[in-house]
Amino acid sequence: MAGLAAAHRLGAVPGLRTCVLESGGRARDEHLEALNDVEDPKGRYAGARASRVRLIGGASTLWGGRLLPLTAHDLGARDYASIEPWPINPEELDAHTSSVETLFDLDHRPFESTDLARVWPKFGLYPRHAGVSCRFAKFPTFRNRNIATALRRSVLAGARVTVYLNATVHDFGLDAEAGRLREVVARAPDGASLRVAARYFIFAAGTIETTRLALLLDRVSHQRAFAGCGALGLYFNDHLKVAVGRVFPIDACATNRLLGYHVAGATRRNLHFELSAQAQRQHAIPSAYIDFRLAMPERSIYSALRDLGRRIQGKTPPHRDRQLLREALDVETLYRLLFWRLRHRQLYLSDTISITAEMRIEQAPSAAHRVTLSDRLDAFGTPQVRLDWSPTEADRRTFLAALRHFKAFWSQSGLTAVSPIAWEPDDEASGDRFLNRAQDASHPAGSTRMGLDPTRSVVDPALRCHGVPNLFLVSASVFPGAGSANPTLTILQLAHRCAAQIAGEIRSA
Repeated sequence: MAGLAAAHRLGAVPGLRTCVLESGGRARDEHLEALNDVEDPKGRYAGARASRVRLIGGASTLWGGRLLPLTAHDLGARDYASIEPWPINPEELDAHTSSVETLFDLDHRPFESTDLARVWPKFGLYPRHAGVSCRFAKFPTFRNRNIATALRRSVLAGARVTVYLNATVHDFGLDAEAGRLREVVARAPDGASLRVAARYFIFAAGTIETTRLALLLDRVSHQRAFAGCGALGLYFNDHLKVAVGRVFPIDACATNRLLGYHVAGATRRNLHFELSAQAQRQHAIPSAYIDFRLAMPERSIYSALRDLGRRIQGKTPPHRDRQLLREALDVETLYRLLFWRLRHRQLYLSDTISITAEMRIEQAPSAAHRVTLSDRLDAFGTPQVRLDWSPTEADRRTFLAALRHFKAFWSQSGLTAVSPIAWEPDDEASGDRFLNRAQDASHPAGSTRMGLDPTRSVVDPALRCHGVPNLFLVSASVFPGAGSANPTLTILQLAHRCAAQIAGEIRSA
């Protein structure tokens, strides 16, 4: 996603030629997907295969669509949780929010507020609570989620941007004296090879692959590319997710207004409940948020429409769509869906949908969690990734403190009266169960983090590698902390910001 977004911006610079190397093709290939395998000694990280895909459009073909910025508190110093500040201010990211929204055909309304009286009509004003804050995430339509579809004309068919498919980078040429990357070498599954020389390079292949490419470059250069850097591959982290309760609606109408997606044109929005800055400081813990997961019954109008949307998003050919819709057609539910959409501009949630409260907590970065090169080789003879990662005792503390705050918020705000949640216990034994059950949320981050000190960070505030001045890294791997939202919007903000940085340097040269 980040690579195509950056190419889209750079393609508008007069006189500049941009080249995109995509490891995959136009459709998923299981042989190429095997390149995503990692050595995982602790067996805890599922996202290495579940959330990574090699084809044009990348993770946007799988992405759930949620766009939400990190808060100013997320980007600031959080010494109480051992999380370093971002070396950029929120305004530098906010400057690129509008362009990302335009990319996905989204409106430009703020994330912090909306017509709240419609959401909680029975409670009047928005219920304030010291421990929990609320914002509104934005979601594109299924058709607009795939960034390759959104940029088909401007990038994939553009005269100034050349896209090579089935081009997996596996080697590098480094100018040792100048300390600059001279060229990259890519290979296709059929053995064809491609060399690309350029003035600037951007690694934008997701956290794990971007880190692996940087590690490979360091190895090829005999550790000269990142000499003196003590952070490359370290501080890997992810959000941890676990189900913490199930919603049992008493007032179906109010529950729909509260948890259903709000629709305005091509933009869907829904509530995002996150641990407040005050609560984080109080307990000296990182952030956490609640995501309400909807389980659609099989062979229902909901599952049929969802599957159709996913096929549109992933560009896979339709498969029995009309037959599935006919089999799932429920006239009464269809009527309610249409009525609710027209009357309330929302997705109607029938009582056949199971709603689960899933909590996701931020991990404080730890040098013990690291990405290194494995002794195992992939199909191209390149080292695979070794990933040393697992939940920690600190994560246990965050889980218990955050769960107690969310439970108190739900009760004190009056939401229990209409949408009670059967919460998991929050005793010490529950913390032990959390460590055993928690899974990564497929939001990997941190292993090439940005900073001002070249010995303690990999890239500078412009995302330029300290040791390789013409190489930029654009992925969540540069995040000093993961924060209180999924990383997609922030990654794309950084991609646009990085492209603007390079374009400015070219214009001024």
